[in-house]
Amino acid sequence: MRSESTRFFGQPKEIKPILAIFYTVHCSESGDYTYASAGQLYPWNTGKTADREPPMKKTLCVIGLAEVVCDAIGARLRALIGEYADILCWCMETCENEEIPFDCDLYLATYPGSYDYARKMLPEYCQILLAGRFVNPSNFERLLELPKDTSVLAVDNSLERANYLIWEIARFGVNHLAISPYYPDCPEPERMAQSFAVGAGRKRNVPDWMEFINLGVKELTITTYARILQALSIPEEVLDTIVHTYMDSVFQMARRNNNTRTYLDSIINNIDEIIFGIDEGGGIFFRNNAAEDLIASLGKSHGATLRFRDIFSELDRPFSYYYENNEEEIITKINGLHYVLQIKPVSEPVGGNIGTLIIVKPVTRVQELENKVRRKLKGTGLTAKYTFANILGESPAIRQAVSMARQFAATPLTVLLESESGTGKELFAQSIHQASACASGPFVAFNFSALPESLAESELFGYEEGAFTGARRGGKPGLFEQAHNGTIFLDELGSASLAVQARLLRVLEEREVRRVGGERVLPVSVRVIAATNEDLGAMVRNKQFRKDLFYRLCICPLTIPPLRERTGDVLFLVRYFAETLHSRTLKFDRALEDFCNSYSWPGNVRELQNMVTYLCAVVPANRVCTIADLPRYFHSVDDSLHTNARKASTFAEIYEEMVNSHTLDIYTTLLTMFSEKTKGHSLGREHIFDVLKNTHPAITHPALRRYLDTLKNHGMLHSGSTKQGTDMTSSGRDFLAWLNKLTE
Repeated sequence: MRSESTRFFGQPKEIKPILAIFYTVHCSESGDYTYASAGQLYPWNTGKTADREPPMKKTLCVIGLAEVVCDAIGARLRALIGEYADILCWCMETCENEEIPFDCDLYLATYPGSYDYARKMLPEYCQILLAGRFVNPSNFERLLELPKDTSVLAVDNSLERANYLIWEIARFGVNHLAISPYYPDCPEPERMAQSFAVGAGRKRNVPDWMEFINLGVKELTITTYARILQALSIPEEVLDTIVHTYMDSVFQMARRNNNTRTYLDSIINNIDEIIFGIDEGGGIFFRNNAAEDLIASLGKSHGATLRFRDIFSELDRPFSYYYENNEEEIITKINGLHYVLQIKPVSEPVGGNIGTLIIVKPVTRVQELENKVRRKLKGTGLTAKYTFANILGESPAIRQAVSMARQFAATPLTVLLESESGTGKELFAQSIHQASACASGPFVAFNFSALPESLAESELFGYEEGAFTGARRGGKPGLFEQAHNGTIFLDELGSASLAVQARLLRVLEEREVRRVGGERVLPVSVRVIAATNEDLGAMVRNKQFRKDLFYRLCICPLTIPPLRERTGDVLFLVRYFAETLHSRTLKFDRALEDFCNSYSWPGNVRELQNMVTYLCAVVPANRVCTIADLPRYFHSVDDSLHTNARKASTFAEIYEEMVNSHTLDIYTTLLTMFSEKTKGHSLGREHIFDVLKNTHPAITHPALRRYLDTLKNHGMLHSGSTKQGTDMTSSGRDFLAWLNKLTE
């Protein structure tokens, strides 16, 4: 007779450790788990195989707690010994109202609890076998992927079974995790961002918010199969088939790992970059095909044992220095050519460095990639669309501004665009870029009012990995880096915080940037165009804007005229917007034309374009537009914006009111200031107060506000919607002329 011991120890040497894991058996009914060697297996037949008659088919009943366990073990037994035995399953959870069949040849209890139950419920003559089971390591991939010291709960029905699951996982070499038992009535674990639970077969008792790692239903040990075959008088050759089935699953894992390794090697060897693997002592233990080509160019033989110094002889420090200091990027020479080295320590998830990866790139290749990226950025939105041809208007004011902008475009100097909101600052900025020497580079726009200070800084200057919570892995280049060899347009500059202004000043002075959280300084070549709708001079006086930054930006100041100063352009733009944007021809009556020419247009060209869009939507084709067709806000409570569209008080009534309140003199002085001093430009309250103080020493700031508000209520003054100051309206000019005529 060939014993079980003979079969086991007759296997090849490399198979024995793998087979050994399948010979774990539950030896007693007390719940203690021990090991059994192959020599402890019981022979079940001493006769010769050729002399045996075919055995009669027996019946085996699997008794377990969970249905998923019974089904899995039953299916496994049917596949392996179904030719010799009928397999039944009786589940304690689902069949508790049904009796266990008494006529089976053998009962297999899946765990001690079901064994005790079967012994209690079945007659004494029934043969009951307690199964030895083990966790199949082929399902350990997810556990092996978890980082070292990750907290994991081992979940089972009792503390004893949970601890046994931990022991089973550990004996297969998974020792890098912090695994603790979890079972019914166990305290609820603390909620964490990364929470894992491991179990064998089912998710019961696992908290809903945890990721469940299912190791599958535990397999029967080889010893258990041997005892089943013996009890049911099944030929011993069937055990060979069972062993081969287990071994095939093991070798499938090996084949899968080998295929993965081959696949990864193929990927690495097809990468253009030169890759070396360096151990802690400086020895080269890996190089890809590109690295072999570099080695060959140095006259080294293929496959030769090499060290770090053999390749990178130009470096003046030993490899241990770079290994310990973790210098990520180094520039060196190999064979007279410059290369960039990226040095990255490599560690396993279970912890501990396994070496250092060195990626070698020719500097020329890096420069080519940089240029390619910059060209790509131009195609993804970082480009200018408009030129000076897109700036429309026939008025002398806009033509003069365009002429000045063309002159600035011919220089690399910083340009500061000053104008009200809606006048087309970005249109001018893009046009200047398109007419400049850096037109082939990117055009990057940034609005300071769109982001808070913290985000504005990281957007402009970029950040390194880990600079702050939520920072993108690998960091992010800032807009100044993206605008290299191009133009950056800084809009709403007056909204920049003093801290950002300080960093911006350094970039303008040194032409280099340092990312947030970083130490390296990167030189950049960028043309800067800034824009504001605020009085930066006043902000400097109020210490709201840095004086040094103001003078650094104000090299080429350019004022873009508001729409109200562009005589004749309003109706021209109305026709243009209607035809090009809406394929319409709008016709205005005389009153609406007069209104458009006299209206102050606080929203400038943007407001005019919106009005045209509204009229094209609501006015039928071929009907003449009137003032009544205008959007509702043109007729709203702020009558000072469009005095021609309301019924104002008569000049005589206003005059009488001023005489009675003894304020005619100061109102006349104010109107005269606006008509003679401003020359069409807005006038701030601080400047008005300083001038008025000379002729009316007793005036106060609250009193000045009241006087200005009164003139606004009469439609004689107009204040912009942002910080554009106060202007005199046509009604104010008419009233002043009426007063002057009255006193002649």
